[in-house]
Amino acid sequence: PYTTLFRSNPDDDLDDILERGSSKKTALTEFFVANANANPLYAEARQITYQEFPQKFTWDKSAKKWSPRKNKLFALGRMYFASPAAGERFYLRTLLTVATGPTSFEDLRTVNGQVCATFKAACLAQGLLQDDNEWVQCLQEASEMRVGPELRSLFATILLHCNPTLPEDLWQQFREHICSDLAHRISWIYPA
Repeated sequence: PYTTLFRSNPDDDLDDILERGSSKKTALTEFFVANANANPLYAEARQITYQEFPQKFTWDKSAKKWSPRKNKLFALGRMYFASPAAGERFYLRTLLTVATGPTSFEDLRTVNGQVCATFKAACLAQGLLQDDNEWVQCLQEASEMRVGPELRSLFATILLHCNPTLPEDLWQQFREHICSDLAHRISWIYPA
């Protein structure tokens, strides 16, 4: 039911993704509606995460709405997997596993009263993502002993296999070291 929100290109604009998701009644958008509902039957909704929701509420596919669970049988909620390479979808999913009672996508991105521009920024503000200190330290040590080609290889390995949180910041901090030999190489290949 909520796969339409997750079926998008990682490069899609965040506003387009949210618009697509909010224009349809999905399990996710109706989760927000249930959290905003003042009816005492939904009071418990504001105390649990999205993945815990099916334990207390049932999804009616035809009516496209959540209703309080009548039987107290145990139920599992299932969320679709999103890899870190999925961009904002991954960060949205991460927030849904920890946030209790969000009433909208904007509310989900709000941390300490501040609305974050992206789900990734909200994850960072909540401390849900590792910082890049280990990669900073790794590149710092390597830049003291290695030159361009080795640093470029290391940087590429970090980007491809280690999922740094802010790769652009790593680039800005170490680009001079990573590219230190390029001026010499270019002048050797293309003499003036």
